[in-house]
Amino acid sequence: MKKVEVFSFGIVLCKRSDDFVLNQTAFREKFCFNYPEPLYRIAFVCCDLSHDKRPPCKVIEFWLESLALHIAEGAAIPQILLIDIYT
Repeated sequence: MKKVEVFSFGIVLCKRSDDFVLNQTAFREKFCFNYPEPLYRIAFVCCDLSHDKRPPCKVIEFWLESLALHIAEGAAIPQILLIDIYT
């Protein structure tokens, strides 16, 4: 999957304005109060206007599968996964 498709995936996850601006603070306050922070951080990084900063699809897949597994089991999300998502 190309980086432009990662951006499109991010747009599907996060509604953007017509000029493609994403106000992360407003989005968090309006839509993310019941979601784990790593989940919407993934969505935000997918929407980065710089294609070099968007992660490859395989990385996104790994992050989402790992989060789903830990959340489903009620387990703490490993610190190393959080660091990977946030940086």
